Amino acid sequence: MNDTRIIILHKHPVSAKVRFLRLAHGGICGFEALPDLASVLDDEVPEKEGNVVSHPAVIARQAEKMLALDQGALEIINEYLQRVDVPQGVIGVYLLGLVGHETPDEALAKQGANLQLITEMRDLPPAEIELLRRAYVAVMEG
Repeated sequence: MNDTRIIILHKHPVSAKVRFLRLAHGGICGFEALPDLASVLDDEVPEKEGNVVSHPAVIARQAEKMLALDQGALEIINEYLQRVDVPQGVIGVYLLGLVGHETPDEALAKQGANLQLITEMRDLPPAEIELLRRAYVAVMEG
């Protein structure tokens, strides 16, 4: 099981318009959909000792390659790390931001992905909606 997921967003540096990346599988968690029984845990859940997880910078580089983006197109949003309970255990969810004013819409479309407003994602499962809510708060308050 992949113990890490990412959410990618773009916050326009001037207008502060926030859009989230919806992936080809229909959800926002990359690059593997969350299981049906996923539930977001409270922020206070401690990380278990001995757990080895990938550093978000490594994950960002992998995401750039998978989406055919230029190196450095994604940045880590450090205030955001969520934990999601799934039948196989607990997974971490990091938040990455697309850098710059312009978004690589054409490159994303080739991967079956597109950027959408949070209001356009009401059809997502409850766990993903909660992750979106928390991501939006982190970005707007950060």
